[in-house]
Amino acid sequence: MLNQIIEKIQSKGWNLYVCSDNETASTIIPRGPVSSLEVGKQYLLFPKIDDSNDVKQVQDAFKLMADHKRGPLIEDKGKSVAMVMIAVDENRILVRGNIEDYLSYQELYQDLDTLWSPTPPEFN
Repeated sequence: MLNQIIEKIQSKGWNLYVCSDNETASTIIPRGPVSSLEVGKQYLLFPKIDDSNDVKQVQDAFKLMADHKRGPLIEDKGKSVAMVMIAVDENRILVRGNIEDYLSYQELYQDLDTLWSPTPPEFN
């Protein structure tokens, strides 16, 4: 199920980068996106771009997102949830953003159908 989750996130225009609590984007981004999820790790969502290891390109993509009021939002139980970071547990995933909530793998997978693209539809 974790492989299906990362594939769906990537198909929506996002990459996941492994991170720890006190790291900055300038440390995280050069390592590049992950291709699989692991239990016990946490991940930040960054928009997919041409050079996913280039800090400036990622920052520019964030600026574009902010200018167009885009972000990694999902709908969960009728609420809009900013999905900025996820932490993978054995049976569930902690979604962190404007709220923190644990979702089962299946719940998150279904909610990812509503994940916003990092760029407005007119740019895709």
